[in-house]
Amino acid sequence: MDASEIIEIAQREQQRIGSDLHDGLGQDLTGIALLLRAVGAQLRKEHSGACHDIEHVIGLVNAAIENTRALARGLSPVGSEPHGLAIALQALAARATERYGVPVTFEERTRRPAPLDQQSATHLYRIAQEALTNAMRHADATRVRIVLTCAASELQLKVCDNGRGFPRRVRTRTAGLGLTIMHRRAQMCGGSLSLEDGASGGAVVSCSCRLQSARLQSAGERGGVALAAREKRKTVRRRPPPRGARKR
Repeated sequence: MDASEIIEIAQREQQRIGSDLHDGLGQDLTGIALLLRAVGAQLRKEHSGACHDIEHVIGLVNAAIENTRALARGLSPVGSEPHGLAIALQALAARATERYGVPVTFEERTRRPAPLDQQSATHLYRIAQEALTNAMRHADATRVRIVLTCAASELQLKVCDNGRGFPRRVRTRTAGLGLTIMHRRAQMCGGSLSLEDGASGGAVVSCSCRLQSARLQSAGERGGVALAAREKRKTVRRRPPPRGARKR
């Protein structure tokens, strides 16, 4: 099993767990919150002294719901809607601005949603997420831009910052696991990753991929389809002749 298969399996598991958290635990907690609100309303009618306690518990449950949603988004950040990647990148920029206190903006230069499958869109999101984290932690950037451009046959994702730029060891792809995984994710989208200096300083992480390649099924899905086809061929047998038919 190579690195691409490991990344693909891990990504599918993350999406499954994220969906379970959102649709399972999240819905259960929402139901509990609704029941508690009903109990609280009844206690207020009775002027019970327990109203304050119920409100405190409702607040705790609501906090747990928000934490569950945040975990689900982290595990499965890109939705299946047409503009799922753009929506996820916009949310990433907003969260980073709030977390780091640095302006992070997102710009979508396309009039139509990028025709990507969810696996490819998630790979691109993770590339942007890693590039943004590197800019905040290692480059001392004070401004970051995420740009998504969709042309007729090519999609390009750029993360540009005004930080210190890339050291030589990063350009030679010997920096560490994070950069290696970014390159691998780009390849799995049928594209390539490049690291460049910005026109006015800083750094630019760019991932370009042809849309035809990015729309292809993931390696795991292709393998599953191929395996199903082989199994189907194995089960195909020539039909026996009808009873009573004369042999030639």
